[in-house]
Amino acid sequence: MFEALGFGVVVVDADTRRIVYANRKIHGIGGYPAGMLIGRACQGLLCPGAGGRCPITDEGQSVENSEEILIRADGTRLPIIKTAVPITLRDRNYLIASIVDNSQRKQIQSELRKANESLQKEMIRRKRIQDRIEHLAYHDHLTGLANRLLFRDELDHAVSLSRRMGKQLAIMFLDLDGFKTINDTMGHATGDQLLKGVSSRLVAIVRKSDVVARIGGDEFVIMITNQRHAESMKLVAEKILNSFRDPFRLNGRDYYLTTSIGVAIYPSDGENAETLLKNADIAMYQAKQKGRNQYFFCPSLTKNEGAEGMESSGRGYEMIDRTERKSCYRAERHRHGMESLVFKPCREGSIL
Repeated sequence: MFEALGFGVVVVDADTRRIVYANRKIHGIGGYPAGMLIGRACQGLLCPGAGGRCPITDEGQSVENSEEILIRADGTRLPIIKTAVPITLRDRNYLIASIVDNSQRKQIQSELRKANESLQKEMIRRKRIQDRIEHLAYHDHLTGLANRLLFRDELDHAVSLSRRMGKQLAIMFLDLDGFKTINDTMGHATGDQLLKGVSSRLVAIVRKSDVVARIGGDEFVIMITNQRHAESMKLVAEKILNSFRDPFRLNGRDYYLTTSIGVAIYPSDGENAETLLKNADIAMYQAKQKGRNQYFFCPSLTKNEGAEGMESSGRGYEMIDRTERKSCYRAERHRHGMESLVFKPCREGSIL
């Protein structure tokens, strides 16, 4: 009845520990001539590591789908899966064991492991490529900062959050003073190194929650989030200006740079990303036209007529004429004294 089965079957006398029956399949698996296993001790064949003891009759263990070793006729060790159960026939005790060649399964498992490892490596490689492509799409290739696309996305999100939380945020638009001259005279390689140096200083000044981006050749923008008072934004602008006092050391030479900064504050200077960026850009040009190396807060044209004076730390502006619409005052600091400038917006909103 066991000859038609597709796996090996061995019947062992539990008292003598000798094989009384072995089908053709087990002879083929073990490489034994037909009938050669009959009368052979089972321990050396089926349980070579048991030390002469039977796991079932001596240890009381159950053997079901157990990965074990079969000693083949040539002495080689063949991995098998064995299931053995005790039975009693005609008052005699026997063990019936089913033997399945596990070498093919082991080989398949090994190949599957290798294939899985290769697949995992390929997935990691593709993920790195995907991350790299995404990084290049949203970051400046020279400095590693956020680019215009990523900054705009972050700004849209921050405006929505600030609107819900009832807090301010500031956009600082920076343009390096005199960078084009250095870039043209000293070469683009030097200019690139200077841009990297500027990027590092800006990142070191702001918090991790803020965003620094390079959106043009020598143009940078910074988003300062979660603010309640304009004074804290002025302090950041001062820190940026002060950071440029130290020269940039490149190839044994010192390079001095300054920057002009325009500041727009949500919501007074714009209630969406596009307006905030535009107004910060306008404020930056005001700072550059009035002497450079300074910051300028965007004059809000939506404030109440009776607004109290608002100053920008000696470098910005303050409302001084309550009868004439939003006139602005700037006190500029020079080496040889102070100069006072008065300018005011025209009807279209530009500043005269």
